[in-house]
Amino acid sequence: MPRNDKIWHSFIRTAPGCLLIGLITYVCYRLRLNLSITGFAYLIVVVLHSLAGSFGSSAVVSLVAVLCLDFFFTPPVFSFEVTNPLDILALISFLTTSLVITRLTTKVRNASHAAAAAQAELFRGAILDALAHEFKTPLATIVTAAGGLRELGPLRPEQLELTDIVEAEAARLSLLTSRLLRTAQLDREEVKPELELTDMADLVGALADQYSRQWTDRKISVRKETATAGVMADPELLQLALGQLLDNACKYSIPGSAVTVSIDSQDEWVAIRTSNSGSLIRPSERSHIFERFYRGVEVQNKPPGSGLGLYVARRIVHAHGGSLDLERGTTTSNGDTTFCLALPLAVPGC
Repeated sequence: MPRNDKIWHSFIRTAPGCLLIGLITYVCYRLRLNLSITGFAYLIVVVLHSLAGSFGSSAVVSLVAVLCLDFFFTPPVFSFEVTNPLDILALISFLTTSLVITRLTTKVRNASHAAAAAQAELFRGAILDALAHEFKTPLATIVTAAGGLRELGPLRPEQLELTDIVEAEAARLSLLTSRLLRTAQLDREEVKPELELTDMADLVGALADQYSRQWTDRKISVRKETATAGVMADPELLQLALGQLLDNACKYSIPGSAVTVSIDSQDEWVAIRTSNSGSLIRPSERSHIFERFYRGVEVQNKPPGSGLGLYVARRIVHAHGGSLDLERGTTTSNGDTTFCLALPLAVPGC
């Protein structure tokens, strides 16, 4: 958020409490109320403000209240000078009490919000699991029925083509449903890879073929620039992580543009880079794109997503002892974007 916007936002959050302090000051001064009664009235305002505002804005309201107590109700009035030690103690006690109450109220409110968010996430996960599982059965039935139509008897070429389309799309939807279930599961649970020797070139090649058939208006190519690409990994989990990178590259790139996947090794690492054009990531967003449920401004009006993909992909890669990052200097004004997934090479003989 720009600095001017932050200042204006802070002013808006502080203004209601300060206006109430001003109103109470006017009323109490006109009624000639003493320091103690006015202080309790101010304290009520501070507590009410802390229920909705942040600790910082509530602290500002507390400070304004102390200044008003000093200026209007502490002898000599209309001066910030305090001559009576008891009045000094009263002002310090008021400020301390209001800050402590504000801090405690803010902590309780934040804890309540966190608990509510956790509960909402639990329900979200349960609903997602239930829906995904419900989809699996009818999809399997559709695939079986499409295969049965082919076996019933000779079909005309156009009928056979329609049957193939139904079967292929149902199978693809079933795969997406399985991926959705797996992603939701990995979001909630610890990632525990079952390691085995995996050739990243074979894994990337199979994924590229799969996405080439799905995204016929993208030119997906694979460049292997190393002779060694073996890693100790869980193929299913890595396929999910790499699939997320390829899916994003295809989904947010320009139709007809190239999507490139390169494989190279350096020292004891193998790096897989996915590059595409058309998915501009603003500099202010680069530190947030791997956060849970985060979606950039540029993609919010594009194909829908949950904001979990990159978050889960990075969790998978970290569980393998690797790294997943947006390469610096690769996101240009034309929207050229490159993600780099790096994994330690398998030790020969292991």
